[in-house]
Amino acid sequence: MAHGTRDRAGVATTEALLDQVRVLRPDLRIEVGYLDLVQPSLDEALAALDGEVVLVPLLLGAGCHVRVDLPVTIAAAPWVRARIASVRG
Repeated sequence: MAHGTRDRAGVATTEALLDQVRVLRPDLRIEVGYLDLVQPSLDEALAALDGEVVLVPLLLGAGCHVRVDLPVTIAAAPWVRARIASVRG
């Protein structure tokens, strides 16, 4: 999951990173959900999943989004069993 930005280059960078991960790990389903400003939202991304998921925060730090927003979002998606990886920042 990423924060989201109005800057198209920022979104393109996120998508390019995910494309590289997909190449390196073709055995995993890699999806993106954004916290703000860009679609799909994290809620939308989780709605399309089920079972076990790992949320990888593509954020600079473990602030409010990681400590508060992600747990709230996960709690609202009881059809997934989600873990939150360490912040990538």
